[in-house]
Amino acid sequence: MALKINRHLNFVVPIYGEEIAKFGSDGKPETKNGKPVMTRTVIAWVHSVPLAGEVLEKYEIILAQTYSGCFGLGLGVTAGPAKAMRILKNIAMASNAWDGDDGVDKGLVEEIRRLTNVIVPTEKGWHAIPLEVAVAQKKLDSEDKAEVENAVLFFIATSATLPREPRKQMLEAMADLWDARLSPLNATAFASSLGTSTATASSGEPASASAAHKPDPANAPAEGRPALLPH
Repeated sequence: MALKINRHLNFVVPIYGEEIAKFGSDGKPETKNGKPVMTRTVIAWVHSVPLAGEVLEKYEIILAQTYSGCFGLGLGVTAGPAKAMRILKNIAMASNAWDGDDGVDKGLVEEIRRLTNVIVPTEKGWHAIPLEVAVAQKKLDSEDKAEVENAVLFFIATSATLPREPRKQMLEAMADLWDARLSPLNATAFASSLGTSTATASSGEPASASAAHKPDPANAPAEGRPALLPH
């Protein structure tokens, strides 16, 4: 059953490792049209909780400006997420709203980071750790971190800006594009739902269905996604 898309669901995105050859049950490399079939393993999941209502209300105008800025510059859903944080900062600095205790940096960006966890594999299964801890432990590199923050911000800006029906269409498009999903599970519960296996993605194959429509099981195969975000 498809989940009803709303602002209260958590945003979850997989991060893939390096591309490797896929092996069949016989232990031999799989091929297609004479070429090796390549796969990517999900090495981590990014799980972000929605902003509290009072925080969303406080920054809803600048979030709407950020969303509009992504499309006003012709970036759209493909390139917009990669530049969302920069657009937000430029808008906030132009209006002297970036710095200060109630500024966008401390009040909004730091809150997004605080509400974002990275789910990583361990010997005992998947485990959720804060985003900043994941970076400090080198579970994510600086490029991964930037892409994660941009993607989460773009999702929040979309959810805060669009009315229900266009919001639904946009979030479904985002889920298809990034293998993202919307889940009612918190980070710990989502990590538990992954079990001990690691999902793989077959390079070059289309996704079987939108992840927004099938949040469970959380480790369902996610095909055709070569990276966290499109480049």
